[in-house]
Amino acid sequence: MRRVIINADDFGMDSERNRGILSAAEEGLVTSVALLANGEGLKEHLPRLLDIPSISVGLHLNVTEGEPLVMPSRSPFFRGKEPFWDGLDGESVSGDDVRKEFRAQMNRFMALTGRLPSHVDGHQHIHVAAPLVSAVIDLCREYRIERIRVPFDPTGEDRWNRSSEAARTLFAAAGLRSPDHFRGTANAFRPSLDRFLNDLESIPEGASTEIMVHPGYRSVGGCAFSDERREEELAILRHPRVRAAFTAFECIRYDEL
Repeated sequence: MRRVIINADDFGMDSERNRGILSAAEEGLVTSVALLANGEGLKEHLPRLLDIPSISVGLHLNVTEGEPLVMPSRSPFFRGKEPFWDGLDGESVSGDDVRKEFRAQMNRFMALTGRLPSHVDGHQHIHVAAPLVSAVIDLCREYRIERIRVPFDPTGEDRWNRSSEAARTLFAAAGLRSPDHFRGTANAFRPSLDRFLNDLESIPEGASTEIMVHPGYRSVGGCAFSDERREEELAILRHPRVRAAFTAFECIRYDEL
């Protein structure tokens, strides 16, 4: 049978995103949640999230948005997705600064949740950016994390897919486990019921797949990504056709991979 992890990204972004993710988790629509350790809204609703036994909770490493915990805020970090990815080639990346920030985010995750994350992934897939991969692997080794996202998606951006292919080899060599496939990129930006169902249909038999989702409610005054599309993703997860489609899969948590 095909196994799927339905992972909701960005818990901690803001109250509206938290409420949407909580609704999805409590309704059994997602099996995993990724936390932004530097998120302004992380503490809000967190105890309620941690009381849901049907989900695993992972760390969503972040060096593009919000404020750093310990790292100096300088280009290309914490200036947004495009400045980060566009600036990697032309900017000097301090490995020590990255490692300190990753460790601080891990420690805050553990302090607030009382547990290790089920897996590690990256906000806007920063964890597969070539200059950061070694720091991510070192973090996983230090804290004995065994699972990590590889966001190679047929509908994804070329730069993410190229980085993902290179990172997959390095992650595997370090003993990290990842789902066989990944879906959800296009639907995050242009939510569509038909596209979501097509993504499910495209998952091969006998494989494990992570489906990335971003359910939430529209955030007034929030970032551009926190608009009506988050409510559209939540509505897609709730749709009877999607619920029926998931009956053909074994829906697992990340810690069951």
